[in-house]
Amino acid sequence: MSEKLNRYLPTSIVMLLIFGLVIGAYYIQEVKTQSAENSNQINQINTTVNGFIDQWQARVKIGNSVNNVTQGKIINLTTDLQNTEDNILGNLTRHRMVANQTRDLTVNMTANMLENQKQIIDLQKNIYHLLQGNQTGLMKK
Repeated sequence: MSEKLNRYLPTSIVMLLIFGLVIGAYYIQEVKTQSAENSNQINQINTTVNGFIDQWQARVKIGNSVNNVTQGKIINLTTDLQNTEDNILGNLTRHRMVANQTRDLTVNMTANMLENQKQIIDLQKNIYHLLQGNQTGLMKK
């Protein structure tokens, strides 16, 4: 038996080594194939993520542009409202000045009319007294 063992042992070892090399080569090939597939999947994921980021940045840029325009319009609207308010207050001040002047003129004219009316009444009283005096004097004669 030892002779058979000595004869077949080197052949068996060589066969085991060849089998190990074949299996090793197969696993190395599988690792390379899997690595290539993983690289492709990673590249696809990177492409997808980069595309998403590009789209997101484009949306943010559009959003910023719209917000800037909106803020500009709000600032213009606020400025226009302030100008309108200033104009209204200015007009109200001018109207108040005109109303005050008109009131003052009316009060002065009314005071003058009352004074003239008093003078007319005094003149009428004086005329009445003069006429009464003359009639009394005419009756005495």
